[in-house]
Amino acid sequence: MAREVRSQVLVTRFTRSEEAAVLKAAAAAGVTVSAYLRSAALFALVVDGDPEGFNAVGKGVVALAGDLVRRARTLKFKVA
Repeated sequence: MAREVRSQVLVTRFTRSEEAAVLKAAAAAGVTVSAYLRSAALFALVVDGDPEGFNAVGKGVVALAGDLVRRARTLKFKVA
């Protein structure tokens, strides 16, 4: 199976405190901010039972998302 090339870019705005929290969480998880946000967004789709989420998510991303959730539970800030 051919791997899709990640060529699309999404832009979002954060407050300074949100940015700091995302940077800290990504660093704690040992991944890039891009990988952290992508995993979190796709994981949310899977949790919601969205078929598009299941289609977009491969085994590796699901594993990473699960790992990020487990790690996020150990961090000092509240995870929504």
